[in-house]
Amino acid sequence: MVFFEPIRVYDEDFEEACPCNMAHMDIFYLFNGSSLNAYWRPIKFRRITEDPDNGKALKPSDFPWFENHALVMRKKAYDSLLDIFVKNGEVLPLETDDNVKLFVFNSQVIDALDENRSTLKRYPDSQKIMHIEKHNLSKQNY
Repeated sequence: MVFFEPIRVYDEDFEEACPCNMAHMDIFYLFNGSSLNAYWRPIKFRRITEDPDNGKALKPSDFPWFENHALVMRKKAYDSLLDIFVKNGEVLPLETDDNVKLFVFNSQVIDALDENRSTLKRYPDSQKIMHIEKHNLSKQNY
């Protein structure tokens, strides 16, 4: 099994994306692979195309950075990788004002982590997993 986690490359000058209404951020923390298609209403996103610190234009990206738990993509990436995405979750449309089609991937989640054999960092107040430093998988769960 292969795990992929989007990471932000801070020295690159590529566009980012974010919800126009920051109150919509919470929906992306709920992504767990359960289908949202039946009631999904596209959330309005804006592309950040200029560096707020120096006004420099940012380069277009097939995967504008949003957050590491929700992969946002342009139509070109959606079209190229759709067969992989539909086998492993669902792709949901986002709304934009500038006619650039954006989508977000709701990844399938499976219970495959063997917590006893993995090296985990937990939130002290809840014992929820903050970060997986080294993972070991439980073969019977995937």
